[in-house]
Amino acid sequence: MLVYLKRDAAAKMLIMSPEETVASLFEEYSFYALLFKEVLYSVSYMMKYLRREGEVRDVVSVLEGLHLNQLDLRGVEVLPTARQRPIAECRYMVMYKPCIPNYPVVDAFFFVEGHPHKQRNGEKGADGRVKGEVWRGFNAVGEDARRPKKTIVMVQVTTSDKHPTSTTALVSFQQTIARNFAEWDTFSENLRWEMIYVNCPGMGIINERQVCEDADEVNRSADGAMAERKNAAKLWEGIHQWQVTISDPMSATFALAQEEKAKSFISLLIGSEGAKETSKE
Repeated sequence: MLVYLKRDAAAKMLIMSPEETVASLFEEYSFYALLFKEVLYSVSYMMKYLRREGEVRDVVSVLEGLHLNQLDLRGVEVLPTARQRPIAECRYMVMYKPCIPNYPVVDAFFFVEGHPHKQRNGEKGADGRVKGEVWRGFNAVGEDARRPKKTIVMVQVTTSDKHPTSTTALVSFQQTIARNFAEWDTFSENLRWEMIYVNCPGMGIINERQVCEDADEVNRSADGAMAERKNAAKLWEGIHQWQVTISDPMSATFALAQEEKAKSFISLLIGSEGAKETSKE
């Protein structure tokens, strides 16, 4: 699957400008890096919360309540096109990546079981982690017991200091993701929404909450045909946003993680070959 994605990225670069090529390379690098739990762990405590207007405290991400091994993504699944069958089941800790270049709003996303249990109430601990936890609602009763808590973590990689959206793009996103998964209407109940903007060092850095540019205009409209776009604007307002820069230490962590993975693979391969030789004897 990763080989296919790399080939697709290489093909796109043949027709890109130098600036577009840099952006595309960074997107693929960031996407691949996030598949390693060591990098995702670093991201989880380096993220900067982008406050809404009027917010006086930061919000804890669901990732901040997870330990290293809980941040281990189980693989990549390419989202189906409009003509393909939808994915039967939304799986936790699987990176879903579009196979089309113009997928609305996000570059990739994954689901985490649970919601963060605590708000941040001051400085982080000495290890850089928030002293929070993830609440999955296992002890809930009544309606909450029937609606398990889950979070979608969306990833948007950009070399710019701004990445606004529109209600039209959000409506398209809602329709597309509903088409991607067969049981989306049920799964999306009690779903918490998080967005992480990933920036490249030395280029544009996002420092403020990203806006839905036409939300105010749409919300003021009395046109009944605007209902979908008003719902989209409401969804955007409910999405918690963070920003993180892929720093040199993160890149070093990524390199070490790749090296360890390669060593494990070689050890497994050697062990397998050794077992074969022993069986022959």
